[in-house]
Amino acid sequence: MDEWRLSLERREMAKRFPRFQLKAMSGGFLAWHGSVSTIFGYNHNLTLVYPPDYPYSAPVAFAEERLRPGTPHIYNNGALCTHTPQEWDSNCTVVTATGWAAAWFHAYDSWRHTGEWVGKELQH
Repeated sequence: MDEWRLSLERREMAKRFPRFQLKAMSGGFLAWHGSVSTIFGYNHNLTLVYPPDYPYSAPVAFAEERLRPGTPHIYNNGALCTHTPQEWDSNCTVVTATGWAAAWFHAYDSWRHTGEWVGKELQH
């Protein structure tokens, strides 16, 4: 990722999600680590990993906690299904992806309480 884009992402994350920190991962990947809160009063730790072709592909979101068995909207690799591929374009930032992940956790907490997933759903 070029320095200009990384600088923009750091500024925007500091404004909107100040509890997140950017860290280098093994393999040379960059990832944001932090927590989001839901209206149910739960805090969820989250990692968003930049893919190699960023910004043409969205960061991949992972819960840093063990999720309940049977949790919907999880890919086989453990990534959260936060959006459709059509919703992402190269003008989006990691702030967009973090907001989608926060919405995913709201739906998750609602599902834990009611058994129903709130928001739009796609089969996968």
